[in-house]
Amino acid sequence: MEQIILAGLKESVYLALSLFLIFWILKENQKREKEMREDINQREQEFKKLLGETNQMIAKNQEIIKELTEKLEIVNSIKNDVQEIKININSKNKGV
Repeated sequence: MEQIILAGLKESVYLALSLFLIFWILKENQKREKEMREDINQREQEFKKLLGETNQMIAKNQEIIKELTEKLEIVNSIKNDVQEIKININSKNKGV
């Protein structure tokens, strides 16, 4: 790279400035690309963490729904039993 710059200096100052500008732009682009990759990696890690937390919440919610469903079945069973008892009491009272 230095040899290219020295050769450019021998030819003309404008060529040297052009080469300097090109190399400077390339260096800045590499720096920006590295920062962008680091940012992408950081966002990916944050996304994975949030995804894991979301999956845990979903599993917990599914467990709660399962427990509530079981309790609702018990309540419905009690309701049916109470209705049968009422029917039996009413039929005995009509028979008396």
